[in-house]
Amino acid sequence: MVTDEEIRFPVGIDRLEALLAALATVPPGRLIIRAPGAVAELTCRIGDCTRKGDWLNYECEQFHAHINVSQIHAICFVEKGAQRSVQCFAADESVVFKYFFKDNVGAYDRLKQELA
Repeated sequence: MVTDEEIRFPVGIDRLEALLAALATVPPGRLIIRAPGAVAELTCRIGDCTRKGDWLNYECEQFHAHINVSQIHAICFVEKGAQRSVQCFAADESVVFKYFFKDNVGAYDRLKQELA
């Protein structure tokens, strides 16, 4: 039975690099990046991002998005209703980014199993 209750499955921060590598293998999803007073939502494939030091960069003609992965201090796989996502949080528990798997529950389940 699917409910609207949010269920979180925390993953150790030591799995961050493995998570980013695994996300690079999945089909495009919805990337949500938050900052105080702003939210950006885009459909992209993490595999199309480049990495420069602590920065994960997604660049295309329409926009550039940059995530400082050194700011990530907690990771959770999240299930809410039919939605599946990975959410990464800063030390103050604010959201650094969320990645929604859109209609690809199989990829979500595979990653959750691999990284748990």
